[in-house]
Amino acid sequence: MFKLFDQLKNENVLLLGCGGGYDIFCGLPLYFSLNCNVHLANFTFTKKCLLNKFKTIGENCYQVMFDDRDDNNNNDIYFPEYELSRELSVPVYAFYDGWFNVTNLKTMKRELLILD
Repeated sequence: MFKLFDQLKNENVLLLGCGGGYDIFCGLPLYFSLNCNVHLANFTFTKKCLLNKFKTIGENCYQVMFDDRDDNNNNDIYFPEYELSRELSVPVYAFYDGWFNVTNLKTMKRELLILD
């Protein structure tokens, strides 16, 4: 594998999809290849009313985690982060509408370090 991957063994890595929608899925090969603590995040076009059910991480950033006790999300609802969380059984962080800035990224980084 790549030398960079070896250097990341004890690091936290944030894979971040910034195109909106399903682009975070393109990062899955890296997610499965890295031998470190990898977090998934995505710029989302999901309706905010769906995101509001989840833990808030900073302003307009949500920790989306599948919960089979409350799985009223069906295939007709556009929510790629929830689908990914359901398939991988890990949280996926969704950021919404204007969230992407340095201050919010720092907040997210701090929060992810606390979660580890």
